[in-house]
Amino acid sequence: MATIKELAKCCGVSVATVSNILNNKPGASEKTRKLVLEMAEQLNYTPNIVAKNLKMQKTRSIGVIAEDMTGSWRTA
Repeated sequence: MATIKELAKCCGVSVATVSNILNNKPGASEKTRKLVLEMAEQLNYTPNIVAKNLKMQKTRSIGVIAEDMTGSWRTA
């Protein structure tokens, strides 16, 4: 699986440029945008969700703490 750094190196642009393009932010030329998106598809690039969540400081996860749930259950 390709990383964003590898994708940037293959395209000859910075990691920031690749990130901006993948996140649909303005600033890159149409030629660069097309190159990065095509290369991402060729390399089967998928974003690392854990890294993205760490960067955004959001996990969108819920933790559950429960006592022993292997006990017997009674039905009436």
